[in-house]
Amino acid sequence: MNANNTVLALNEFDAFAQKYLVDWEKKSTVRSQKRTRLQIEGVPEIIFPFFIKSYLKYPEVKALTNEHLAPFYLQSLCDMLNGVVQFEVNFVVDQCGKLANKDLGLELSDAIKQVAIAIGTDEMYHAFVARELLADIKTLTGVTPTVFKPLPAPAVEVEPVLAEAEAVKPAKPAIVTPLEYFRGAVTPELAPIAEATLLCILENAVVDDFFELAKDSTSNNPVSAYNREHLHDEGRHKVFFQRLLKYIWTNISEEDRVILGKAVGGYFEKYFIPQNPEKVVEFHKKSLEKLGLSEDSAKKIALQVVDSDSKVPLHAKDHVKNPMRLMEFAGLTQHEPTQQLFVKLGLLEDLVELA
Repeated sequence: MNANNTVLALNEFDAFAQKYLVDWEKKSTVRSQKRTRLQIEGVPEIIFPFFIKSYLKYPEVKALTNEHLAPFYLQSLCDMLNGVVQFEVNFVVDQCGKLANKDLGLELSDAIKQVAIAIGTDEMYHAFVARELLADIKTLTGVTPTVFKPLPAPAVEVEPVLAEAEAVKPAKPAIVTPLEYFRGAVTPELAPIAEATLLCILENAVVDDFFELAKDSTSNNPVSAYNREHLHDEGRHKVFFQRLLKYIWTNISEEDRVILGKAVGGYFEKYFIPQNPEKVVEFHKKSLEKLGLSEDSAKKIALQVVDSDSKVPLHAKDHVKNPMRLMEFAGLTQHEPTQQLFVKLGLLEDLVELA
């Protein structure tokens, strides 16, 4: 089976990029929207239920009043904004700069490189406004993003012999970031393409519910406006990165497609399939306790959430759907070795339907 029946040629991708740049001048929020600042009267209007969606069907959560939910909404919003600040600047802007200024291993036109800079500009602006909102929230309410600190080492004396024995123990495996994973999963020559592939995946990973949340919000509250404007831009970015991955996939060699397909499959396996259900239960339990539920109620619901989620096939999970739509658009699901790997991992529903 061919990797994809339709090759995306450079001239086609370039034409898309030139149109994108014309639209960017008219539609990008950094070019077309005036910012507003959050005032104290706007704080009670903040509703951000995205992170408690999986809990809303349980009676204990349904019974919660806005008095219980408002602090959770505000903290969740701060954590989301802080995530935007970190992710957009540290990863997306950096990768867009590499697309524009470094050798990908495939030819890119000036217009395509300029779109990468335009998207980087959007993302830096989103981070700018997110920081501005975080500063306003801190000034008005004192709420700041959650800080996750490592547990301190126990303050106890260790016998010298014991210390020597501890020193020869194998170290715990370090946490491997997705970027580090992709770099190590391919040949050095393919590393720039692997990094760009991760960028394409992550820019297509926003779940549909988040888009709906932003689309349905008509409030003039600056937080609601920020969500709408950010997701408006992300929708355009998503389309560009779909075409970038298709261009990459259909213009590399079959040997490189096999390598890259294995890397993508390994990425989904490593980062999309829960490896430790107990940790997932503990995560949900802590989140529910922040809503004011008792430890027993929180644990009971957390166990039910994890059990319910385990019965949903991987391909049907919300956080998998958009990345897999990207895989289909770019041609990875039509590439037989990669397709078989996706089926094996549960990322595709039925091999027969796609053959």
